[in-house]
Amino acid sequence: MRWRHVNNRDWRRKCRECWLAYERDIQSGHSLRCWKLGIPYSAFRDINRALMIIEEIVRDHKEWSMKHTVEPGIMRVLSRGVIIIYTPSRKDMVEFIKICSRRLRDQLKKPGLLDEILYRMLVNTDRIGDHFYYRRGCPEYDRKFGDWRRWPGT
Repeated sequence: MRWRHVNNRDWRRKCRECWLAYERDIQSGHSLRCWKLGIPYSAFRDINRALMIIEEIVRDHKEWSMKHTVEPGIMRVLSRGVIIIYTPSRKDMVEFIKICSRRLRDQLKKPGLLDEILYRMLVNTDRIGDHFYYRRGCPEYDRKFGDWRRWPGT
């Protein structure tokens, strides 16, 4: 899978440090301050317009970052792609959802069934509203440190 990143300099450093800790069986504090919001491409009527607006929203908030699928690779079987928003807190994540829902209200639709299965079952997310899937940290962390819903500060 190939990605395009926006506002990612600080998050890239955090992700690297977090992954190095994971490899040493240590849960990084970065994972506890990593709220990921996934929005499948199938949740938008016009993905190009949605990407343009979401990039504007993220650029207006320096502590937020995003990446989106450029080439889904083998995941194409399940999903056309996804936009992932990184925020440092649940409060920031909810703020993003409010802004995004308002600015994209005419573009949002219910995601496809395969995306629902992928994000709820395989990525272990919860859902807010009809369009947004979220979790903390990377899915791999759940295997070593338990379900993200039981991490401190959830």
